[in-house]
Amino acid sequence: MDIIFYICAALIGAAIGIAILIYVQRSTARSRAKSIVDDAEREAEVIMKNKLLEAREQELRIKTEAEKQANQRMQRVQAEESKIKQRQSQLNQQQSENARARNENEQTRQNLEAQAAVVEQRKE
Repeated sequence: MDIIFYICAALIGAAIGIAILIYVQRSTARSRAKSIVDDAEREAEVIMKNKLLEAREQELRIKTEAEKQANQRMQRVQAEESKIKQRQSQLNQQQSENARARNENEQTRQNLEAQAAVVEQRKE
């Protein structure tokens, strides 16, 4: 009977040991799984921050390039406007000179007509 008692006690001890082992392994597995998930979440957060930073840098590069192109276009427009204003100034000056020359020609014509009239009167 003592042998059966020792065998039963050994079996019960082995069962309790196996149960404790299973519990510890599950607890360790859960802890390890939680650690892996936490690590993955931290890594995902770092990756997301890096990607966000890259996106902001790219946005800044695109914006800077667009501003550069806009400034170049603005400079070309301003240069063309300056040329147009200069040309208008030249045309206004030429127009003034032409008007002055016409006035001089008109005065010369009137003087010649007056002199011709005087010559005609003397012939008569």
